[in-house]
Amino acid sequence: MFIKLLPQQIPQYWDAIKYAARNADRVSESDLPDYLNRLLYSLLSDKAQCFFRIDASRELLAVIITRLIMDELTGVKSLAIQCIYSFKSVVDDEWLVNMNAIESFAINNNCKKVLGYSTNQRIFNLASQLGFSERFRCFVKEV
Repeated sequence: MFIKLLPQQIPQYWDAIKYAARNADRVSESDLPDYLNRLLYSLLSDKAQCFFRIDASRELLAVIITRLIMDELTGVKSLAIQCIYSFKSVVDDEWLVNMNAIESFAINNNCKKVLGYSTNQRIFNLASQLGFSERFRCFVKEV
């Protein structure tokens, strides 16, 4: 089952969300406190959205965090997938069901695109299978 958490449910599941976001987004230790504070604020104020995939026994299988944004490059409203983290291995067909739910959420919020960022090769492969195309790559160098 794939569900969207309400902002008031975030505190109850914050430890799991924090664990998933921390591992998916790979934020440096020095930036982690600010990152987590900003994420929590965004989730509580519904500026970011959190989706859970759970099994029949209500065990948490995956976390997806999204944000409704104005795409910096195109100027159109888009749904940005900020974080995808799976606690257990999942077949690709299950990801397709989840992506359909994410796309429906995007359409219901008048988004024209769904976009995402990742450093994980598995996510690159999955995104390609789900119909995403690569638009650009981002490089960072600490100075």
